[in-house]
Amino acid sequence: MVTATACSGAPAVKTGEAVGKRLSWVNEAASTDTEFLIQDSSPRVGEPASFHLSTSDPTEWIVVAICADDPHISSAGAAEISIIPRSAYTASVKVEVEEGEFRDAVTCEGLAHR
Repeated sequence: MVTATACSGAPAVKTGEAVGKRLSWVNEAASTDTEFLIQDSSPRVGEPASFHLSTSDPTEWIVVAICADDPHISSAGAAEISIIPRSAYTASVKVEVEEGEFRDAVTCEGLAHR
């Protein structure tokens, strides 16, 4: 688990719109005050967990599940995100994500919006 704070703000974006997008997109869409709990779900797609907040390129990670304390990521104070490497986001994994098979990759404790 990694805790991070977003780096920029943007117009209202529904929290669920982040699924299937790059982590960098989420960073841009979120408020500068949003605190993230980032879960590396790489083992679920046969890859070793390797995300490091300080060294990983957020353009190389795909959001496969998210929940937040607000229906809009742009105004959320907290969000939990599950990510996988972009290279592992194959057509079959994309279908699994779209069908909600990764929803359990985030616990969403106190975060009701997906």
